[in-house]
Amino acid sequence: IDITRANLGNALESAIVTGLVASDPGRYMRPGELEHEGWYGTPDLWDLGPSHKKNHLGWRTVEIKLTWYSLNRLYNEGIEGEWAWKYWVQLQAYCYMAGQTKGTLFICFVNGNYKYDKNDPESGPTILGWDAEWDLEELAQNWEMLKARC
Repeated sequence: IDITRANLGNALESAIVTGLVASDPGRYMRPGELEHEGWYGTPDLWDLGPSHKKNHLGWRTVEIKLTWYSLNRLYNEGIEGEWAWKYWVQLQAYCYMAGQTKGTLFICFVNGNYKYDKNDPESGPTILGWDAEWDLEELAQNWEMLKARC
């Protein structure tokens, strides 16, 4: 593991989570550590939704990632490409642990499209997000696959 890159990812995650929780504490919260079947995970954030209802209908787990992959890879392979597989597996596992079916994945592409063109808005750091929803069977299959691989 490249410690510098890991620390940068943790710093970005912390800054975004801290900012969102501070800006709307009724909507965003840090869930802390989850445990399920002896496995532990720490989702980045829960978005309880704009209604702020205590029953949490529509709440979702949010994962934040930092990558040096190029935006071009995203455009060529899509968000379902092999490069993003591990992000989705992790998000689905956290949803399963929390008994949720909805998630949001934010990815910050540190170098954008690597063109280094001041006139290109995608040539520098770019953050994009995707919402997803799974059924309980899909999440259970992901969970079993993850346990079998570890």
